[in-house]
Amino acid sequence: MWLRRSVVPLLLLLLAGLAAGCQDKAARANGAAGAGGAQQDVASIRERYMRINPNNRVGVVVAVRAASKLAAVGDVPLQDFGIGDVLTFVNTDEEPFNTGIVVNATADALHVRYDSDRRSPREGDLAVRLRSAP
Repeated sequence: MWLRRSVVPLLLLLLAGLAAGCQDKAARANGAAGAGGAQQDVASIRERYMRINPNNRVGVVVAVRAASKLAAVGDVPLQDFGIGDVLTFVNTDEEPFNTGIVVNATADALHVRYDSDRRSPREGDLAVRLRSAP
């Protein structure tokens, strides 16, 4: 009996999520949200975080290697980061879903090892480093 009570709400939530995802894809296919809109959203999110504290940084997940639990984060000033910095992954609605630690940096991206027990980052998600106010 307990199993039925817990599974039914989960199935309903999963179906609602799938339906919302399909609607999102349909809207994008119809041109409702283009790449320019996403870039504008990132810019406004970045501006808002930096207005709160100029030391905050917002980058964009540009690639994910699920087998290694690594996400590449770009579109961010790499010189402002160090190995061991902690980042929070958020979706474009600014809802946090995972954390990660910078383990490497290349000429154009940070390599961030993320927590395997939570949702994996996807391309287009945001990586945020928050610093205490100056």
